[in-house]
Amino acid sequence: MASYLTRLRIPIFSPIITQCYRPPPSNPVYRFLQNRFISTTQSLLLSKKYRKHLRPDGPTGPQRGTFLRDEARRPKSSRGGGDKSGSGKSADSKSGGSKSGGSRSGGGKSGGSRNGGGKSKYIPVKQRLEPIKSDVRRPAPQWSVSDTRPNLVRPSSSRSVSVQKDKPAPPPSVGTRSNFQRRSIADRQIRPETATAVPTEPVFAETEPWEAEKIADLAQRVQETRFETFGFRPEVFQALMECVLMNVPDPHPTEIQALAIPELLRQKNPYILCAAETGSGKTLTYLLPIIHHLKQQEQRAASDPGQARRLRRLEHPRAIVLVPSRELSAQLLAVCKALSHVAKFRVMALTNDSRHELVRRLSTGPIDLLISTPTALLSYVHADTISLASTRHLVLDEADSLFDSGWGTECREIISTIQCIADREGVSHQVVIVSATLPRSVNKVLDEILPGIRKITTPSLHRPLPSLRQLFVDLKSFKGNRQLALLDVLKRNRRDHKTMIFCNTKTSATLLRDKLAALGIPALALYKDAPSREETLRMFAEKVESEGEDAKAAYRANNILVCTDVASRGVDTTYVDHVVLYDFPTTVVDYLHRVGRTARAGKKGTVTALVGMKDKVLADRIRKARRLGTVLS
Repeated sequence: MASYLTRLRIPIFSPIITQCYRPPPSNPVYRFLQNRFISTTQSLLLSKKYRKHLRPDGPTGPQRGTFLRDEARRPKSSRGGGDKSGSGKSADSKSGGSKSGGSRSGGGKSGGSRNGGGKSKYIPVKQRLEPIKSDVRRPAPQWSVSDTRPNLVRPSSSRSVSVQKDKPAPPPSVGTRSNFQRRSIADRQIRPETATAVPTEPVFAETEPWEAEKIADLAQRVQETRFETFGFRPEVFQALMECVLMNVPDPHPTEIQALAIPELLRQKNPYILCAAETGSGKTLTYLLPIIHHLKQQEQRAASDPGQARRLRRLEHPRAIVLVPSRELSAQLLAVCKALSHVAKFRVMALTNDSRHELVRRLSTGPIDLLISTPTALLSYVHADTISLASTRHLVLDEADSLFDSGWGTECREIISTIQCIADREGVSHQVVIVSATLPRSVNKVLDEILPGIRKITTPSLHRPLPSLRQLFVDLKSFKGNRQLALLDVLKRNRRDHKTMIFCNTKTSATLLRDKLAALGIPALALYKDAPSREETLRMFAEKVESEGEDAKAAYRANNILVCTDVASRGVDTTYVDHVVLYDFPTTVVDYLHRVGRTARAGKKGTVTALVGMKDKVLADRIRKARRLGTVLS
């Protein structure tokens, strides 16, 4: 090469000529030209002309089933395709495909293909969060009990309320507990048949963003609200106080409960969205109104035996709650079982039991409340094992997971079936959407399938909790070693009672659990295919009941849980002190659900995130949103 450059009379330096005389494998110039050639070839292959050859063959992940079903339903005439199909931009169903829960797997725009038909292309979901305007900004008018008790309406801070002379003064401020609050549960029961609504402030709908004054006004009104003022039936209120809130010294509703429960009790709007931060009590928000309505229906039908028999029939659930996972189903079943001991209703969950066992359980008596996943419910409905003819209440808990995880088609079918039955029989029905995060794609789907939906949100939606302490550990100081960084985090926080460590994959979780076990640190593992997932959660949640050394050793052995995103949604983890993000999440939605496992129900918590080079972009966005107090997007 040097002789060739010399013949061309190109002036070069002798060091370069010396380097050029090395053999090709160790020649730096050769390696530079080779790498330059490879990068140029890759750039050409990734150009617009050759990019179609590098596309995946089809969708992967849980959305594959929905995509293939939509593709099979399309007529063959619209499946044809040329080289240039116009299905790249459209996510709507303009050519026969459906959105299927925001997965954007529908066909392309009609007429976009130059050869007469466009082949449907898979486009991944963009989980982008945005502020959702709430239609309710203040708690509803409180209830006044027409009884020998004093009036329960608490005065507003901006208005004066006149007190009648023959009755005692209203209860004192929130700082002290009144004599009414000290009475027994039986004395505090409210009789809704004699109760009358007294509007202290008009309920109004606003569409402007939450401002500081409105947030402070909402917090003050929530503090003045009590469960006694909602107008629950006596057995429902007694079940709440004796079975759920028995260990709470001065129970009062949370923000979402104060805003949403009155709207659910009125049943003026058939479609309601309840979106609030994790750990805000959304389960009781929709459970208590449903039980209240079920007991009211039974009271109306008590005078007519024929109507009572038609109301509660075998294999005809009156209320259905759809959940995305078995853990959430088991947790919800436990809450309903506790309430049913006093409120007297029957609840059942569709588990992995055989069909014969399910038929036997259904034949033992009517089902008032049914908990299931969308796929399991539809399979029994299509097999004529369960009927939706008597269903008047439908709840979609963790709706973003239901629509984005491949259950969009099933949820649409269930909602449309209940709507058709209610319209045909001329009865009212109610569909409640519950979620802690609502991406833009899912929000558009809800506006499409539930027109006129009334949205109720809180100021903390899509924001980290204020009582949460967030720490970001740069792996650069540990030379990129995540395991070494994790050991340092666990060493610094050895006083934490319960710690959850999140990984992105099952392989990462099992390897980390084995690594901790090799270092003498016992840990539990929870992932999708793990055996006895409910037993693992039970062991992680148990507390020390005895003072023996064996009990303390067993307690220390269950202090750490290595898990995937299976444990990030819907599971009640109020006992968790520390959450470690061993693998940084890939989306803001996953981040919010993971950090929401701690600092729940007003408690404090800590989150430590291990940030690598590829995670810095998303971590910087989260830091900036937290510093500015904006929505994580």
